[in-house]
Amino acid sequence: MRLTIFTKLLLAIFLGMLVILGAMLGSVQWSFQRGFDDYLRKVEARRMDALAGLLEAGYARHGTWDFLRNNQYAWFELLGQVAAADKARDGPEPPPAPPFEDAGEFPGPPPGHPHHFGHPGPPYPPLFKHGHLRVVDLDKVQVVGPPEDREPGTMETLRPLLHAGRTVGWLAFLPDRHATDRLQAAFVEQYARANTLIAVVALEVSFLLSLVLARQFLAPIRRIAAGANALVAGDYATRIPVGSRDELGRLAGDFNRLAQTLERNEQARRQWVADTSHELRTPLAVLRSEVEALLDGVREPSPDRLRSLHCEILALGKLVDDLRELSGHDLGSLDYRMAGLDLAGLALDCAGGFRPRFESKGIALELPEPIPLPILGDAGRLRQLFLNLLENSLRYTDAGGVCRIALGREGNTAWIALEDSAPGVPEAALPRLFERFFRLDPSRSRALGGTGLGLAICRGIAKAHGGGLSAAASPLGGLRLRLDLPLAPP
Repeated sequence: MRLTIFTKLLLAIFLGMLVILGAMLGSVQWSFQRGFDDYLRKVEARRMDALAGLLEAGYARHGTWDFLRNNQYAWFELLGQVAAADKARDGPEPPPAPPFEDAGEFPGPPPGHPHHFGHPGPPYPPLFKHGHLRVVDLDKVQVVGPPEDREPGTMETLRPLLHAGRTVGWLAFLPDRHATDRLQAAFVEQYARANTLIAVVALEVSFLLSLVLARQFLAPIRRIAAGANALVAGDYATRIPVGSRDELGRLAGDFNRLAQTLERNEQARRQWVADTSHELRTPLAVLRSEVEALLDGVREPSPDRLRSLHCEILALGKLVDDLRELSGHDLGSLDYRMAGLDLAGLALDCAGGFRPRFESKGIALELPEPIPLPILGDAGRLRQLFLNLLENSLRYTDAGGVCRIALGREGNTAWIALEDSAPGVPEAALPRLFERFFRLDPSRSRALGGTGLGLAICRGIAKAHGGGLSAAASPLGGLRLRLDLPLAPP
């Protein structure tokens, strides 16, 4: 049987609480048992100290134990005084015990009195419920108390009785194991009933808390799972509410960013397919119409018509080549042969080759003084980048304008900027210049032979070299394109 994650989480939390609860109850019971035993020992020690004080005072009066020897009545009187003093700690202060007197401190009952030695004495005061007390002299001869009936393995506790700094006897306490066991058994039974009730209530509360916590912990995971299923189904607009800042909240945020990226990529893919289809449709439609006209005899073959068909085929081939190169940049499959070269010399050499074309259109080409800009790059790819930028400037700059090239260094970066004059590009359109098939004036751009992929290819080449290509408004009134590449290490 396979357990669900909810059941596993519920069992894990509940078992954890159960272990903590069991450890807590066990430690409390152990600690309380030790405290109870320690309390009994302290009570016994306190009562023995009180009784020892009375015995030492009596011995000090008489100088001997004869006043107490076999005098069960006097013994019980002493025990009664200790019991009264002990009871006073839990109630009103009783009147002080009568002082010992020489003649009548413990007069003892007359012969034949039931309290006389040899007869059972008064009821034993409830002072030491789990043991027996007796007094022995220096020779360990019993002075008063119950007859010694020691069980095997039991030891008497001897408390010395002092007079003038010397021991004159001992107060012996013999524990009654059966009475102690009965007392402890009664305590354990009562405490066990209370603990059982507490444990049952605590288990019920623990189970309810485990159920609530398991559901609360699992709720965001279920939302993420549902969102993942929606993404698999193609619903990239799915978002998960982020209700916390913990790990699950950060996971939900990461999921939303993933969904947003997938949605943006899907939109870009659809736009890419639509734009590609549109761009391919135009030259194919022209070719189809021209060929059908020739086949139908509407038009006669001529060198001009064949030349026109050839131009359309070349344009279609260039578009296909550009698409292939862009896909290569996206996949990272293009081969770059990096080597040391001078970026400034390469750019100025490309610009020099374009000078006659600029002059024929009446556009002034301004070139700077060369400075060394050593980089690591692919000379063929960078030459393609510069030729595309120069071709773009030549194609879209009005006649009589200016095209200026600037270069320099900033830290570990070499930069080259190409600026031209009017017409300019609207501020809102600058970020979109590097989008595929983006044109400010589609009809005019297509008429000038542009595919709308040149700047996208240039940016791909710049990124492959670890740099970037940016666009801004030119101070000359047109467009300013700046290439930034890292300088080669010395």
